[in-house]
Amino acid sequence: MVFSHLLQAAALLLAGAMLYGLFFWRSTFLRWNRVLLWSVLLASLILPFVHLPESWTLKGWQNKATIVLPVTRLNVDEKLPEPQFFSEINLSEQETPSETSEVISTKHPVVPITQLLFFLYGIGCFVFGLRFLIHLLSLFKLFRKAHIEQRDGYQLAFCREELSPFAFGRTIFLSETLLQSEDLELILTHELAHIRQRHTLDILVAELLLVWQWFNPGAWLYRRLVETNLEYLADRSVLQQQWNKKQYQLSLLNWSNVNVNNRLSTSYNFSLLKERIMMMNRKSSSKVYLLGYAVVLALLPVLSVFNQPAFVQVATSNSAQALKLPLDQKKVRPRLSLEADESVQASSIETRQINTSSEQSNQIPIVPTSEPSEPKTDSAEFFIVVGPRATESEMEKLSQMSFSFDKKLVLDKNADNKLIGYTLQGKRSSSGNSMPTGEDRLPGVVYAKKGYGGAENQLSLGIIDEILAADWAKIKIYCVGLPATKQAIAALRPKALAIYEADEMRRLIQLKALNWVHIYEKGHTSYNTFTEKALNHLKNRVQKCKEGNLELIVSINGGTPQNTLPVLENLKLSRIEVHDKIAHYYQENTTKLIKEEPAGLRLEIFTEE
Repeated sequence: MVFSHLLQAAALLLAGAMLYGLFFWRSTFLRWNRVLLWSVLLASLILPFVHLPESWTLKGWQNKATIVLPVTRLNVDEKLPEPQFFSEINLSEQETPSETSEVISTKHPVVPITQLLFFLYGIGCFVFGLRFLIHLLSLFKLFRKAHIEQRDGYQLAFCREELSPFAFGRTIFLSETLLQSEDLELILTHELAHIRQRHTLDILVAELLLVWQWFNPGAWLYRRLVETNLEYLADRSVLQQQWNKKQYQLSLLNWSNVNVNNRLSTSYNFSLLKERIMMMNRKSSSKVYLLGYAVVLALLPVLSVFNQPAFVQVATSNSAQALKLPLDQKKVRPRLSLEADESVQASSIETRQINTSSEQSNQIPIVPTSEPSEPKTDSAEFFIVVGPRATESEMEKLSQMSFSFDKKLVLDKNADNKLIGYTLQGKRSSSGNSMPTGEDRLPGVVYAKKGYGGAENQLSLGIIDEILAADWAKIKIYCVGLPATKQAIAALRPKALAIYEADEMRRLIQLKALNWVHIYEKGHTSYNTFTEKALNHLKNRVQKCKEGNLELIVSINGGTPQNTLPVLENLKLSRIEVHDKIAHYYQENTTKLIKEEPAGLRLEIFTEE
């Protein structure tokens, strides 16, 4: 009975994987593909144990069909044969015990073969179970040796070994050499998609399935189909965040050459590269596929009608009641029948181009949310978001509008009268940006509030969160090159988050190299008049630097630096610049500033020629 269920499950899984491979693996409905793969797996695990009443099964329908068949008439003189429960044995023709045992051993070798099959199956499960544990232990060992950095909702493991980037659970494993790569942001975006969509669960289940059904080619095919679909989903997530497709595909080529370190993870797999690039360039599938998903998901539970019934009814002459016999008392081998619908052909599926939401948003004509005729209110803050697809005519309209706080947008043009940037000008200050270009760029932004304003060439994570959290009834949003909606702004957040995290990672590497103490120059003070009071003040600063055993660097007219201050009264001074050196102390493995202390002075002394 155990083997019967195992073989039924294996046959169901093989049939489901082949059905998916024939009709659905080219579909661009990737989330539905994931649902279908899970459904095939659950059906193969559950359906072998489902036994319907006999009247609902295929065997019951066959029994009903035999009742209406014509029956051969018997002559009245004929007698029905007496029922025989035991066959007659001719003692004269009985074999000797030795002969009988020999016949039995040659004609009925069922028990030894069954035991042998169980033994071989157990060995296979042990080997593949041990293989699964070895992969888990290797991951744990890699994690223990790595340098761990905690992030919001996940963690990074920096490894010294040369390995392909991969995600497992909520951990992204990266080689330390990757930190200097230009593809870092792309790789993080890809691996974060695996984490946020919980792809590790699919991989672990597929690997455990191999331990249980190592002999089944359907289990190996299923593992391949699952990994392929997960990579498709991660690729789509990256491209939906407005990354350049060609740049991303080149990144895949660069990192797919590195050996994959563990099977229990999603990673850059060279064998899948061609299929992934083809899927990225494939047109959106026809909605006919959705009907196919509905049909398959509806038919999966129906397959249980091919199982043996839960009980059979046997009528007796002594009792009108039916006896219910368990299935395992019937010496009938259960049959499994899976018939593909031949009317469904791959060639009959139509495909047509369907624009994705990101493509549609880029084609929508952009109109600022506020009209020039609106009255100015100095209490209203505003944001001007300029997308990479902003046109010069849209910018011209924006420059003719009046903004709060007496601000005005002024366009910057080159000698050929081509728009190269824009500046938000006010009475006391101005903030400028260059025009963002290319699909891989985040929009630029200028913003103003009462008392301050700013400009950024790339829309930062902080500004995005500020816009989304703001009460849109009290602020004004002007967008060109993208829709002026919260959904459009929120769609930029994943890429801004990846950029922010990449910057934070570079900062961590820099601080680690500095032993978590960053010394830098914080502005400078210029002396242009040299009264006695000014010189004494400068000498006091130098004296405090020496008393604190801080660094002192002095250069005269750009000459060789020295660590002593010359007699200033003996020099014909024209200008002295004093640069303050500050030491920032950070908490280890974080960018959290613990304290700030003076670290020294650097003096540049200039004399009259």
